[in-house]
Amino acid sequence: MTVVEKPVVIDEAGTAIPGLTYNGSIPGPLMVVHEGDYVEVTLVNPATNTMTHTIDFHAATGALGGAALMMVNPGEQAALRWKATRAGVFLYHCAPGGSMTPLHTISGMSGAVMVLPREGLRDKTGKLLHYDRIYYIGENDFYVPRGDDGKFQELYRGKRLLS
Repeated sequence: MTVVEKPVVIDEAGTAIPGLTYNGSIPGPLMVVHEGDYVEVTLVNPATNTMTHTIDFHAATGALGGAALMMVNPGEQAALRWKATRAGVFLYHCAPGGSMTPLHTISGMSGAVMVLPREGLRDKTGKLLHYDRIYYIGENDFYVPRGDDGKFQELYRGKRLLS
């Protein structure tokens, strides 16, 4: 998975925020695995980025779901391997620590891991379900101040994120 720091346009007026993303999308990609699978993710933080990033898998246990092991500076990458031990849908997000964790998360760095039961999904009668597609719905709020004119203020200037 590649970290992409980029402006993200959030309205028809062209207002852009400093987006922090996994693979360039908000939310990040849905990962679908089966219970008992080993999951290996390589997190790449290109040298063109300005911040340290990580990834915290709520489907994994220990070391903040891997976040403490995956601090990746610009120009570096790290790999994490973990076992999906329980079925469900779990959040993942950037967790660089302190006040930076909520900043990275609300700027777009979150997604989900769907861990399917090894024996497949079943309806309430126990019949095996078949499906062609899987969707998930996530919610992300962007906190953008308005200027005196009532319009959203631009939070991105040039090629660098504003702090």
